[in-house]
Amino acid sequence: MNHRVRQLAFFAAVAGIGIVAACDDDDPSGPTVVRTNFAATLSGANERPTAITTTATGNAIVTVFGTDSVTYRVQVASIDSVIASHIHAGDATCVCPVMFGFAAFTSPTSIGALTTLREGTIVRTSTFNGSYTFDSLLTRLNNGTAYVNVHTRRNPIGEIRGPLIKQ
Repeated sequence: MNHRVRQLAFFAAVAGIGIVAACDDDDPSGPTVVRTNFAATLSGANERPTAITTTATGNAIVTVFGTDSVTYRVQVASIDSVIASHIHAGDATCVCPVMFGFAAFTSPTSIGALTTLREGTIVRTSTFNGSYTFDSLLTRLNNGTAYVNVHTRRNPIGEIRGPLIKQ
């Protein structure tokens, strides 16, 4: 009987270690930092000032880790000649300024199947456009006034975009 209790205790301890390790795998700030997720569905119908008819689609996931780190992943499909992608300041109704530009493209990029276009981490020392800062990014995300836009050679104002919505 005592042997069986020790076995159960051993398996419970191993399972507990696995659970703790699994919680910390993708968190760059550690296990005690609060995560907030934001998501956008990117489409031509969301473009402003006029909706765009396009087969291109995409999504963006932005995760805020506490007050010092933000990760992003932008995925697109069926898009031709991407020239830029950004987080813009503004709501779903405007053509608003770029707040943060994802890594630049050296030449137009075309994508067929769903592919990660850009991913990375934004920190307080990252370079923002104009007077925007890390804090203004956090404020706009929490207030629902930020969107992701993917620009192409055919539609330089934007081919697909979507508002970043708190999940």
